[in-house]
Amino acid sequence: MKNYKFLLFFRMILVVAFIICCFLEPVYGYGVDEVEKDAIEIPQVCNVLLEPLQTGKSTSRILSVKCGTNFNLHDFGTNAYFLAHFYDDVNYRNILISYYGTEMCSSSISYGVSQVSSSIDNRISSGAGYSGCNYIYVYDLANYTGDSTSCFANCSSFGSLNDRVSSWRITN
Repeated sequence: MKNYKFLLFFRMILVVAFIICCFLEPVYGYGVDEVEKDAIEIPQVCNVLLEPLQTGKSTSRILSVKCGTNFNLHDFGTNAYFLAHFYDDVNYRNILISYYGTEMCSSSISYGVSQVSSSIDNRISSGAGYSGCNYIYVYDLANYTGDSTSCFANCSSFGSLNDRVSSWRITN
């Protein structure tokens, strides 16, 4: 009888252990996926490859767009030059978009976007130019119209045009 009680007790322990191991989720804290998804919004950044402004054209032709959560995600090959970053906040905080070009800026090569995408329209507050693109011109309205401001390569703020930029140009 003593042996029977021991075997019954042992079987009950095995059943409880089986239930705990197979059917109950371990409690480590919170489900990491749910906390990260709710607590941290990872912004998507787009990299855009542009063709230089052509004679008689008012905007650079978009050759490629790559979007993701890492602003270094571009894969435009070795013939792409980094042209500009535009940011959501002053002092180069919260990157919105990066532009690349097929050629460096020069006295005969410049770039322009006559209407930024709706996802960044009226959000840009600072920007920086690279690859010989020494002057940034931003405009309040599409097609390079409305109020405007310009600065040399690094604009930590677009001043009165913060959160109002709809079109831009960069030149040497």
